[in-house]
Amino acid sequence: MSLEKLLQDGAEAMAANRFEDAVGIYSEACQMSNLENGKDDPDLMFLYGKALFENAVQSSDVLGNVEKKKEREEKRDTDTKDKDEEDVQFQFNDKLAEEEDEEEEEEEEEEELPANKIADESDSSDEEVEAPNEEAEQSDFEIAWEILDLTRILYDEEINNTKINIKEPYNDNINEENKEFINKYSRLCDVYMLMGDISLENENFIQSIEDYEKGNKMLLKLFNLNNGRLHEAKFKLSLSYEFLGDEVGLNKSIECMKELLDMIENREEDKGLVEEVKSRLYDLQVLQRERNKEKAQLVGLLKGVSSGSGSGSVDAVVARDLSGLVKKRKKNSSGRVSK
Repeated sequence: MSLEKLLQDGAEAMAANRFEDAVGIYSEACQMSNLENGKDDPDLMFLYGKALFENAVQSSDVLGNVEKKKEREEKRDTDTKDKDEEDVQFQFNDKLAEEEDEEEEEEEEEEELPANKIADESDSSDEEVEAPNEEAEQSDFEIAWEILDLTRILYDEEINNTKINIKEPYNDNINEENKEFINKYSRLCDVYMLMGDISLENENFIQSIEDYEKGNKMLLKLFNLNNGRLHEAKFKLSLSYEFLGDEVGLNKSIECMKELLDMIENREEDKGLVEEVKSRLYDLQVLQRERNKEKAQLVGLLKGVSSGSGSGSVDAVVARDLSGLVKKRKKNSSGRVSK
C-alpha cells in the first residue's frame, strides 16, 4: 500500500470517528515514510499523535461519562456502606479465628519439616520478593504526548533553520515565498495546543499551562485578534489556570478572560461568545470575592490567636489553611466549568 493511500485511509477513519483504526494507519504511514526518507516526518507524526489522543478520549470517556461513572460508584458505595458496617465485626471475628487455627497448624507442620526443606522454602520466598515488577503499560495519552513532543522538536528545528522576514500577523502577509514556513509555524501552534489538551485531560495543569502559554504566544504572531483559533486558545489557558485551584491561578484565569473579552466584545458576529465569556468572567470574579472574604475572616481570627508569634507566622498559617478553602468546579463534556 502506498503512503498516499494510507493518508487517504487515515483521513477517512478520522472523519468517521474510527480513531483506533486511524492510529494503526498513521503509525504505518510514519514507519513507511521513515524507511523511505531516513527520517521522521513531523506532519505525519502530528497526525499520528492526534489520532492517539482522539482514541484515548473515545476509549476512556474522559470528556463526559467519567463523571457519570464516578457518581454511580459513589451511589453504590453509599448503598453498601451500612451493610458492610453491620457485617464487619462478624467477618473480623471469623477471620481472626481462622487465622489462629491456621497459625497453630503451620507451627505444627514446621516442627515436622526437615531443616533443609525449611531452608529451600525460605530461599524461594526471597526470590519471589526480589522479583522485579513489570512496568505499567503506557496509555494512549502518554504515547500521544511523547509523539507530539518529538513532533515539536522536529518543527522547531525546521523553523529555526529557515531565515525569512515576515510582518506580523504572519497569516495576513502570506505569499508563495513564505507559505511553507507559515504552514509549519501554524502546525507547530497546533502541536502545542494539542499537547496542552492532553495535559488538561490528565489533570496535569502545570504542564497544560506551559503548552497553552506557548501556543497563545505563537498564535498572536500568526493571526490578528479576530481569529477564532486565538479565542479558543485563550479560553483553554483560562481553564487550566482556574483548575490550579490557588489564588494565583484564579487571578490569571480572570486575566485571560478579560483579554479574551477585549478581543471579541465589539464584534457583532460573536455576540453569543461574548455573553458566554461575560458569564464565565462573572463566575470567576464571584469566586475571587468569596475567597478574599474567607481569607480576610481567617486572618482576623488568627491575629487574635497568634498575636505573640508575629505577622509572618500568621501569613504562613493562612497560606496553609487556604488550601482547604479551595473548591474546584467540575468540567462538563464541553470543557466548560459547571456552575
